[in-house]
Amino acid sequence: MKFSDVKITIAKKLLTQEIFKEYAATDTQPICDAVQEGTIYISKGMKMPEGFCSWAWADIQRDVVNLAMGGRLSLDKEERYNDLVM
Repeated sequence: MKFSDVKITIAKKLLTQEIFKEYAATDTQPICDAVQEGTIYISKGMKMPEGFCSWAWADIQRDVVNLAMGGRLSLDKEERYNDLVM
C-alpha cells in the first residue's frame, strides 16, 4: 500500500506564559524554540519529518497516519486533504 505524503504547517505557537508562571519549574521555557511559525514539514511514509519536534510529533502522529492512509480530519472546515495545520 502506498501512503500519501502529509504536509504539516506550523500555523501558530501556543503562548503559555500565564500557565508557566503558576505551575512550571523556574527553569522551564514557556515557548518552544524547536519549530517556528510558518515552517512547513512533509511526512513521507508516515514518518516524523527531519527537524520536527518529537514532543509535537507524539501529539499529531495519529492524525498524520490517518491522512497518509486517505482519511480526513473531522474539524477541517476547508477540507484540505493530506495537509495538517497546527
